[in-house]
Formats: sequence, C-alpha cells, structure tokens
Amino acid sequence: MRRIRTRLVPVALACAAVLALAPGVARATPGPPAIPPLPLPSPLQPARPRTLGVTPAGTNVEFDVVLRYRERALDQFVQRVNDPSSPDFHHYATPEELGQRFGISDAGLARVRDWLERSGFSVVESFPQRTSIRVAGPARAVDAVLGVTLVDKFDPSLRRTYHQPKGTPRVPAAVADVVEGVSGLDTRPVMRPGVAPQQSAKPCAQNPACLPPSKLDRAFDITPLHDRGFLGDGQSVAVIMDGPVSDDDLRQFDETSGLTGVPPIERITVGSGPDDSESSQPLARDEATMDVETVQGVAPHTQVLYYYASLGAFADAVNKVVSDGRAKIITFSAGGCDDGSSSHADDDRALRAANAAGVNVFVSSGDHGAYTCLAFNPNDFRVVASEPADSPYVISVGATFLEYAEDGSYVDEAAWVEPLDNWATGGGLSPSAARPSWQRGPGVDNSSSNGKRQVPDVSAPGDPESGWLIVVNGDEQRSGGTSASSPFWAGITSLFGQMAQQQGLRGLGFLAPTLYSLAASSSESSLFHDVVRGDNLLQPATPGWDYATGLGSPHVAALGDAIVAYLKSNGASTQ
Repeated sequence: MRRIRTRLVPVALACAAVLALAPGVARATPGPPAIPPLPLPSPLQPARPRTLGVTPAGTNVEFDVVLRYRERALDQFVQRVNDPSSPDFHHYATPEELGQRFGISDAGLARVRDWLERSGFSVVESFPQRTSIRVAGPARAVDAVLGVTLVDKFDPSLRRTYHQPKGTPRVPAAVADVVEGVSGLDTRPVMRPGVAPQQSAKPCAQNPACLPPSKLDRAFDITPLHDRGFLGDGQSVAVIMDGPVSDDDLRQFDETSGLTGVPPIERITVGSGPDDSESSQPLARDEATMDVETVQGVAPHTQVLYYYASLGAFADAVNKVVSDGRAKIITFSAGGCDDGSSSHADDDRALRAANAAGVNVFVSSGDHGAYTCLAFNPNDFRVVASEPADSPYVISVGATFLEYAEDGSYVDEAAWVEPLDNWATGGGLSPSAARPSWQRGPGVDNSSSNGKRQVPDVSAPGDPESGWLIVVNGDEQRSGGTSASSPFWAGITSLFGQMAQQQGLRGLGFLAPTLYSLAASSSESSLFHDVVRGDNLLQPATPGWDYATGLGSPHVAALGDAIVAYLKSNGASTQ
C-alpha cells in the first residue's frame, strides 16, 4: 500500500520522517517502544455513506458461492508439504488434485451448478481447486433465492457506489451440504491501495532522493545475480490490482531505467473486472503501474501477468492465478482493517489452497503502522494488523527508509515512520489467525506475543523520502509505501526461482518457512540487513525479528544461493 502525502508543511514532514535517519546525522540507539498516537477524538469525521434505495431488480450482481471444503485435512497437508522433516516436503498439489482431495465431489459440484442455473444465475468463473464459484445474476434473483434485500449506497469520501444485503444470506437446504455460504454480496470497499506517488522536480537520474533500478540493484546485491545471467527468464509474476496500466508508461520506464529484453505484460480480467467507479479512482492507476514497474525493475526478463480485478474479488483473483498455473509468485498491494470476523473466510480459503499448491503470495503490510484501521476511520486507533497481510499463508512485507551512497551502495536502513502523519510500515498481531509453526527465531517470542500470527515477515525500501522511480501518465515520479516493498520481493523471488530451476529443483515452494529457518541458522547479517531503528508507531525495530521490519531486508545474491542450497539439502522435489 502507498500512502497519501501532504506537502503543506514540508519542514514538519521532514522531521516526521525521523530526523535521526537523515544522511550524516547521528543516530540514537534503540530505546523503549515508541509512544503511540493518543486515541483522542479526531477533528476529522468520516463521511457517512448515503442510502440510495433498493438495488434495481435488473441490476447484474456478481458474488461467490463458497463450497464446502475439508479444511482440517487441507491444513494437515499444508503443514506436511512445508515441513522439511516430512516425506511430503515440497510435494505440492496441482489445482486439480486440491479439488479432488479436499473439495466437494463431482456429483456435488454438478448439483450446485444445476441449482445455480435453475435459480437464474450464470457461472462467471470456476476453479479446479473447488474452493468457490464466481456467479452472476439479476438482483431480483439474489433477493429471492438468498432471502435478502440488496440496497445501494454511496460513499462520498471515495465517491463509490456499492450495494449491501439487508438480512443474512441463506442457501436452500437442498444444497446446504455442499455450499458453505456466499461471499461478495457486500461490495462496500473494505480493502484499499495506498497513495499517490510524488512527482519529481527534475529527472530521477538527477535527483538523489529518487532510486532507479540500477541503484536498487547495487544497494541490495542484486547486480551479482544479474551478472550471472539471472534476470527472471522463464519465470512469471502475477500482479493483482484494480487500476489500468499503460503500455506507454511501461516502455518509458524501461527506457529511462536502461532495461532491455522486458516482455510485454499480459492482462487477465478476473470476473467482470472492477467497475468504473473503482478503476477510475485516482490511486488505482498509480498503484497498479508501480507494482508492475517494480517487478520489472528488479527482474526485467520476468513475465508479468496482470490480473485486473476488483479489490473485493481478491479471493477470485488468487484462485484464478492458481488455476491458471503459470505464476508461482503473486504480489498484492492493498489491505483492510482485520476485525477478526469471518468476513474474510473466502480470502483465507483461496490463500490456503495457493499455499498447498506452492504459490508464494507477497502482501504489503500496510501504511499506518500498528493502526491499520486509521485508513478507514480517522478516529479508529485500534491496534490491528492489515488483512490479508496477517494471513499465515502469505509473506507480509514491511517498508524501510534506505540510505545509500551516490553510487547506490548500501549505507543503512531504518523502519519507515512518519509519526506526525500517522504513516509507517505496517505490523502487529492478527486478531484471529494462530502463529504458524514455522514462525520462530530470534525476536519472534517477545513481550507482545500472544500466540497469534505476527507480521511483517520481511521488509524492503518503502519510505518515499528514499523513493523509487516509477513512470505514471508519462511523468517520472518517486513513490513508496509498503506497496513498493511487496513487488520488490516478488521480483527477487522470480530470480530465486530461475536459480532453483537451473539447479534442477521443481520450484521454490512456499518460502516463509525457509526464510525463517535461514535467518535463525545463518550468521548475523549474512542474509538479511537486521534493521534496528525506527518503529511502526507503536513497536520499535529491534535486533532479530520485530513488528516493524520482520526479519529485515535481503542481501539478495547471498539469500538466493542460501535458499537453493537449503532446499536441495532438505530433499526438495526435483524436475
């Protein structure tokens, strides 16, 4: 996610970026936890949505029919394929195998399809892993079949129209044994991307505060891999977002960055795609463009598959990537306030199946530090992690401020934080998901630990004060936020995938357990930059894992070699 940045008080904002991080300024040693913003009433009042009336009967409505699944058996399978001590280590399932082993039967699936057809719905997307079915039909059918009344509303703060069901949806008894429920009838925006990038006053090459790919490569030791021929050839990365991406912008970015051999992106629409009120949001194009360009800047020969999807159809997008089978890496740069409810069950199911298929899903950890809910309500100071970044089936990525020399070589890092504006790298505890068995190592067990999932896992540069070069609408700009960090990790993982392939491995599999094992067993700072300055507006960056930067940022070349060696030594499946 990227964050909105005001320029009305530049002096204050420069201080808010943490004075101790400015080049050449002495740095304080880590101290006690940062004082969080006081939960006082905010003068900003969130605009209340307006009810427009009952959704017109003929309005086409898309939603998901969530199918019954053998959840416990799937969980056990996921644990085995990610456990180096298990004979099933790295024997991931295909989407078809997932559907047959854990989904409803062929007869049950046929019964669901027959019910949908008789009820006036058509199938928009179906997936061989049999987690859910995307369907569409008129509002009158939704109301009659599911026992609700759809109501249209307008959110003046986002200028978005959406619909919500009045009443609790119920599926008929005839299919209740194979249909768990429905999801997506409430299209209220519950996930948001980050913020607009900053337009550079001069070309990025002449702006020391703008980080082009060449300097990024040098700072994080990506150049040695490029020199060895690892540019992402034969790899694919799926970018999921809801904004248009211009080929002209991508060509200009490649030319400005000196990138060659970059394959054109492929665009795949999920369902009917985002509606006009969503895709035309001012930040949608910026976010999507930055994600694509960041992947290409790190791994220029990687094939980017752009899945154009409503943020509310995140589960469908993940399901589609997995069922298509072309990309084993996903990056997603949006999120929402995780209130611990079951409303994200569809996302969780899709991510769990992706994990079982060996797909790495990188998600930005959020741009409001420990206070994710502030993005939706300026009065909501709950300490809550961002969803889906706090899922145990994804790799959550935080953001740092990077100091680098004129030639791009690494100098130092600190957690990205701007306390006066409540902007910071996201991190914290999931309200519901248990901490996975693989999340262990120095710093993981701490005074805040409560048995729940802890995020982020890793980090990368994201502070716009050390902002990355992107090109949007023909303008060179610098940007940041955890939105920049997630596609960075997706890009370097595609390099690791090429390295693994060269060594005869079938793939990387879900990398989170590997990253934690390597961090716990490697010598200090050999694979990760251990970030120990800055905070997430509540918890400080500390030695070892922390709630601001996770394990830290990567020494890319060394980490790639270590991952491949680790997988080979633990008997990961070969081609």
